[in-house]
Amino acid sequence: MSKTTMFLSSRQIILLILGLSIGGGNLLLPGRVARVFGTGGWILVLAAGLIFIFAAWICACLGRIFPGETVVEFSRRLLGRPLGFLTGLVVVLFFLLYIPVEIRILQELVNISILRRAPSWFVSSTFFLVLAYATATDFETLAQVNEVLIEITLIVGLMVTLFGWRFFDPSHLQPVFSVEEMNLAKFWEEAGMILGFTGYPLLLLVFPFVRRHRSLPRAAVFAVTLVVLTYAFFTITTLGVFGWNEVAGQAWPGLELAKAVNFEVVILERLDMILIVSWLGAIFTTCFLAYHFAVSGLSRLFNLRSHSPLVWGLAPVIYYLSTILTNYFAWNKWLSYLSVLAVFVGVVLPVFLLFVAGLRRWLGSSGDTGED
Repeated sequence: MSKTTMFLSSRQIILLILGLSIGGGNLLLPGRVARVFGTGGWILVLAAGLIFIFAAWICACLGRIFPGETVVEFSRRLLGRPLGFLTGLVVVLFFLLYIPVEIRILQELVNISILRRAPSWFVSSTFFLVLAYATATDFETLAQVNEVLIEITLIVGLMVTLFGWRFFDPSHLQPVFSVEEMNLAKFWEEAGMILGFTGYPLLLLVFPFVRRHRSLPRAAVFAVTLVVLTYAFFTITTLGVFGWNEVAGQAWPGLELAKAVNFEVVILERLDMILIVSWLGAIFTTCFLAYHFAVSGLSRLFNLRSHSPLVWGLAPVIYYLSTILTNYFAWNKWLSYLSVLAVFVGVVLPVFLLFVAGLRRWLGSSGDTGED
């Protein structure tokens, strides 16, 4: 991050978490929930959200203990250099491996809705060149672009969801937690739904650039709470419009909802196209934020002065990884494995680091760590 972006306000932190959390996979969420949990899935979205809200608060509390350091630095002091280096590398890999699957999701969205005959390599490579160029710029510019794009995405998504309530049928949400509807055996196959809740680990890399560390836990909790409520409302609406059985059979429930609420007027005749265009912006924010934090973390791991060379150096690797995810089944399996890493980085690791920090302070061996 440049010197002009040394301090992030609470609003910017909230929008950064939203920008990384809300991506292409969210259009699949209602279908994933319906296939595993049936009509009661929206309640489990809220219940699972409580876990991630708590984990986000834990992450933010680490920022109050280590206000001038990222996870790369304070993990070395807590765990020693080898384990600290490995910890930082795992966090970097989480962000890095997020990018290829988002590129493939974008490519599928473009091919099924906008450019049906465009070669996949053309769509992916064009997007990735823009992505790499954007990531190589300073973070202040990225933060400003994220603010604009994620707000547009939220407004359009909320508009589509509210329009869907014209066709909402409460009976579609009954019965709740029916054993006949639930299929827990499919949870691993649909585990990628977890990733939508784990945008907050970016906090681990922004502590030195936060303006007021005491307000960081409140901002983190608010951001993840907004994410959870948004997902729950979207899932409730989709289930209420189509019913769980139909939603479970849809590949892109978000797009089907937009098609169902089209209006017979010129500007809203293709509401699904408006949703897709705005959601491409959300995928872009997810990708460039993940890319930035990956190269920023690597720069700190290896004490590099600039992250721009890493952006272009990693570009062939990331693009190659995106090409091996050739179809839905390939990148969906990738998401399942990535969800395990997300739980580790977003839940297990912060709790463990906070426990070690508390233990060291209790033992009197962390006198160099101070509150903000």
